[in-house]
Amino acid sequence: MYKNFIYLILISLFIGCENPVSVNDIKNIDNVAYHNNKVFTGIAVDFDENENVRVKVSYKDGFKILTELFYSSGNVQSEWKYGASQISVRRFYKSGKVESEEIFDKKLVRNGLSKSYYKNGRLKREWNFKNGVRDGLQKNYYGDGSLSDETETKNGVQNGYMRIYSRDGKLEKEVYYKEGTQIKI
Repeated sequence: MYKNFIYLILISLFIGCENPVSVNDIKNIDNVAYHNNKVFTGIAVDFDENENVRVKVSYKDGFKILTELFYSSGNVQSEWKYGASQISVRRFYKSGKVESEEIFDKKLVRNGLSKSYYKNGRLKREWNFKNGVRDGLQKNYYGDGSLSDETETKNGVQNGYMRIYSRDGKLEKEVYYKEGTQIKI
């Protein structure tokens, strides 16, 4: 309850003298948010059954700029930052550490670098996406942070070298692929 009180105070400070409104009171017309028939700037919130903040959406001039989802503990579960042409998404473990970071276009198709992390905070994988499929160099890591393997892809198909490394960083295997077919060992 104390966390919720502090959180509501912070929300109030963030938006000045305005009070947050309910997510359910926001009307979207042609992708523009309205509240009381006016283009909305401010914060809209939704609560779970225990009156904990579950969703917080920030708007500026009728457009979403940030959506945050929360665990019942109050920690951020994910945050969605809306730009002119892309959406950046960060997901978090319950501990508060980052679980993943991804870039989507406005149609929620992955485009760009996607990273995921182990619970210990170390990098788990770095995958590149283009139009929703893996494209470019894909890397996976062991739990200690050392490189496990890397694969070159084009349009979601292995195309180039795949390299597998031991935990001590030595190259164990290298295979070449052309359009998904293994060419050379």
